[in-house]
Amino acid sequence: LATHGHLRAWWSEQRCARSIGDLARPDAYARWSTPHGELAFHLEYDTGTEALGKLAAKLVGYHDLARATGQTTALLFWFPSTHRETHARRTLHRTWTEMA
Repeated sequence: LATHGHLRAWWSEQRCARSIGDLARPDAYARWSTPHGELAFHLEYDTGTEALGKLAAKLVGYHDLARATGQTTALLFWFPSTHRETHARRTLHRTWTEMA
């Protein structure tokens, strides 16, 4: 039995900047809803042009945002290729481990 969902909210990068401020700068914010629940997430749309270290450094801002608001929102990364995703995962994991 297929479960269908729908997009309940989509904020652009500009709306995120107005709402969130400088702690984190997501490319978008969304809420996806299904009959089983709802998921809110920030989107980092990676085109492959940014240094992975700079991409990973964004985790600090999202961590600070969660602490400031008391809300943990999922963070979804989109990568242009599996090669980029593989390298980004390593860098993101290393950065996250260092933060812990």
